Amino acid sequence: MRRFVILSSALTLICSALAARSQENSAIASRTQPILKACTSENPPPCADKAPKTTHAPDPEYSKQAVKAKINGLVVLAMIVGTDGRAYDIAVVKPLGYGLDEEAIKAVQKWRFKPGQSAGKAVAVAVRVEVNFRYPYPD
Repeated sequence: MRRFVILSSALTLICSALAARSQENSAIASRTQPILKACTSENPPPCADKAPKTTHAPDPEYSKQAVKAKINGLVVLAMIVGTDGRAYDIAVVKPLGYGLDEEAIKAVQKWRFKPGQSAGKAVAVAVRVEVNFRYPYPD
């Protein structure tokens, strides 16, 4: 019985390590592919024919500091949407402060996207996202 418990624990540990490595490899693969921007008049090919589309976007939380100060505004983020539909390399372009920049990043990390496409294949695309904060925050 004792061998079974030890073997079971070791197997659980190995499985969780493999799952973590799989997520890490997915992130690395997404970052090693060329990063495109959506096609516009200012951004000629090579570019993404179709920009990423949001499929799941939970609202950000309001920080205690921002609630106390009754802050409204936008946080603008730049990021890469990978071929797996997740956001990577998130950076604040236009901060708002009061802890809302961090809350915007936390929210966008939970977002999921339909990846951008170029010639019918999923590609990593650089995008900017606006996260809007409006007071009063609903409880």
